[in-house]
Formats: sequence, C-alpha cells, structure tokens
Amino acid sequence: RIDMGRAEPSAWPALRRLWTMTSAAHTGLIVDEDDSDLASTLRALCISIARFTRNLVAAVPHNQERAFANEPDIRELTRYYTSYVVLQDPKSLPITRMLAQTLCNLVTANESLMQQLWDCYLSLPEEQLVLTRLLAVQDAVTTMSTFVLVLNCLHGSPLRINRLNNSPNGPRLCISLLDRMASLFDAEETSDTTRAFDIGYCIFCQIVEAGTAPAAYARVAIDDEVVTPHQTTFLKLLDAYLQPSQERPLAIDSGEMRDLSGFLSREFLTLSTYCQHAIRRAPAEEEPRPGDPAALQELDLLLPKVCEALVLVTQCLTSLCLISEESANASPTQRTTSDKAPAVIRAETLRSLDLFLPRITLGKAHAQDTAGHARPSDPKGFSYLKRDLVRLLGILSSERRSVQDRVRVCGGIQVVMNLCVIDERNPYLREHAILALRNLLHRNKENQMLVNEIQPIAEWDDDGMLQRR
Repeated sequence: RIDMGRAEPSAWPALRRLWTMTSAAHTGLIVDEDDSDLASTLRALCISIARFTRNLVAAVPHNQERAFANEPDIRELTRYYTSYVVLQDPKSLPITRMLAQTLCNLVTANESLMQQLWDCYLSLPEEQLVLTRLLAVQDAVTTMSTFVLVLNCLHGSPLRINRLNNSPNGPRLCISLLDRMASLFDAEETSDTTRAFDIGYCIFCQIVEAGTAPAAYARVAIDDEVVTPHQTTFLKLLDAYLQPSQERPLAIDSGEMRDLSGFLSREFLTLSTYCQHAIRRAPAEEEPRPGDPAALQELDLLLPKVCEALVLVTQCLTSLCLISEESANASPTQRTTSDKAPAVIRAETLRSLDLFLPRITLGKAHAQDTAGHARPSDPKGFSYLKRDLVRLLGILSSERRSVQDRVRVCGGIQVVMNLCVIDERNPYLREHAILALRNLLHRNKENQMLVNEIQPIAEWDDDGMLQRR
C-alpha cells in the first residue's frame, strides 16, 4: 500500500476521475426494470472502487491524505445508497457496507482528517447527514462500521465531543446513536449485532469520561416532556457504565463523579416530583370520570415511563454512593447526592407509591381492578421502583445523622416499616427495607423511640389490601 501510494506514474489522478465519474453516473439515476443492467454495472463499479480505496488507505497517512479529495463523492454515493428506495433492493446493501468501511479507513488515526470530516459532517444540511443515514440502515455490519468511524473521531478528543454536544446537528446524531443502541440491546452473543453494540457502548463511554454526559442528556430532551425514550436509553447505558468490574474499572475522576452525581440528583428530583403529582391527579377510586379522561390518559401513558426512568436514576445514584464508599474520596460524592436530593422527597415518593401500587404476593390470587380504580396500565414501568428507592434511602442514611433525622421528621420511618413485606413486583423489597430501617435506627435514640411507640393497627390481606385489625 505504501509503495502503491507513492509509485510513478501516480494512481491518484485516475482514482479521482473514477470516483467523480461514478458519482456523476448515479446523479438522478432512477432504477427500474428498463435499466437494471445499468444499475448492476454501476453497483459493480462502485463496490470495486470503494474496496480498492478502502484497502489502499488503511493505516497509511500519506494515502489517506491523497484519497481524502474523493470524500465528497464517497459521501454523495453513500447518500444515494442509503435512500429508502435503493435500500429496498438487497443487492445495494453490500455497497452501503463497503462505502461505510471506506469512510472509516479514510480518516482512522489521522488527526487532521478526522477533524476536517467531523466538522464537515456536523454542519451538513439535514438531508445530507451521512452518519444518521448510515445509522438508519438496519444492518449490523453497516452499523458497526459507522460506530467505528464515530468512535475513532471521538476517542481522546474532548474538542470533537464538545462539538457533538454544541453543534446544531449534534442532537440529531445523538438520537440516531441512541436509537440504534436501543435496537441492539437484545442481540445474541458472538454476533455482528453484539459487536456493533459493544462499539456503540464505547462511544457512550467516551462521552461520559469527557464529563459531557449531563450536556448530552439535556440535548436529547424534548420541550414539555419530563423524559424521552432517548433519555431512558441514555440512562440504561449510564447505569451499565456505573457497574465497574475488574476488567473495566471506572475511568472518571472525583470531580466528574460530583458533576454526574449533581446531574442525577436533579433528574431524581424532577422525576420523583412528577410521580407524586401524577399519583395525586389520579381519578378517584369511588367513581370514574368519563367526562374528564385527561388524568387517566396521562397516568396510563406517562407515569410508567417516568417511573422506569426514575428506577434507572435511582440505580445510578446507588452505584455512585457505593463507589464513593469504596474509594478514598467517599465524602464529596455522597454529600452531594444526599444534599441535592433531600430525603423528604424519597420518603414522600415511597409513600405515594406504596398507596398507589398494590403489593403482589407470590402464589396469591390478585383482585381485578374495577373501572373506577386508577391503576397503572403498564406494570412493567413500576417494577423495582420501591425496592430501589428504599435501597438508596438506606445507603444514604448509613452513619448520617442528618439524613436519619430528616427521614423521621417527614414521616419516612413509618413508610419504610410498611415496606418490610414481600412484593413480587419488587424482589428483595423486604430485605432492603429492613436494612434501611436498621440504618435509620442506628445510634439514633429519637428514631428508636419512635419505632417503639408504633403499634400495628392494620394488616395486609392476600389481595394486597390494607385491612384494619
């Protein structure tokens, strides 16, 4: 490759003409039955030139710089072969893959070219956004090549990561990345789909480790929506990132952890406040309100999704607290988390959820909801919520007198005691509630006296309903 790139007579002028002619031949081309031979010839020509260029420029900076003049034509051909009509023909997919690989090899490990390409691609008109068009192709190999291109551009470059967050097209690309990652969640092991997901996850890690996760999360928000599907995907990836292992330790410093903790705490307050208000707005249990379906519709469509996001935020905060306890810099992160997300909010959210969500006991019959009862339409969104909230409360109250006292003042101890039960929707809820209660009582005589004064006046029946004794 090195010798060919410097050989005389030079191959570069001929290669340039080939790319120009091939791109021009596709301009305005409409493939139908009458010109199938022409389309087949152009496909063969395009894939041959792309394969030759891909191999010629791989890991050879001189060749990359000479071939970069062809990037506009490669981009235009990529736009053509990622159009909806062309992708309906399976014969076009190998060309799309090859063009994506060519773009990737064209700039990989070449700092100057990566900067030029990144600046260009984030400033293109919407209909020419090549990266988003490639990510829309439902093909694991194409996705993997596109992810590699994005990862190479972002790796070790805070400048380009910030450009992703600050450019007008940045949110569009982030949404495309998150959409594609969401579609790869359930991939089978050792498949191209799994490898594509792993590369996409590395892109996400670069964003987090650059300290720009809060900005990226905000950029995929939608006005007047408390949480979006893309933000939920973002939180799932963040939750996975905050589960360090020996093979993959966390690569963020204490300052970035404090920023992340502050961001998650603010999001916790937003989501938990919404949950409380939504539950209070639920229709009355006695009579349905057929003339006012807005509250029920909002409850059915929004609350489960908000609770799902709240579970993820709570798990992220729990992970940060546990990480901080294991590190030498434990106090700053834990203090930030507890101060910015007051214990009273957690206790009130737990109280609302405990009243709103019936307990489900293993092996017991469950009563059917009547028409007048407002129950969540999607129980999946509420899974693990009470368990994770009480777990976080228990962690934050450990050896922290101020948190213990605040929980007592807002009536949170009684709420935690009510959660010391079995609930199918919240595995290990009872165990986490007992541990939280232990931490709330530890070395706190006022809390201990309060518990001693409490006598049970009711009990839960087999249907999860509270019955007075």
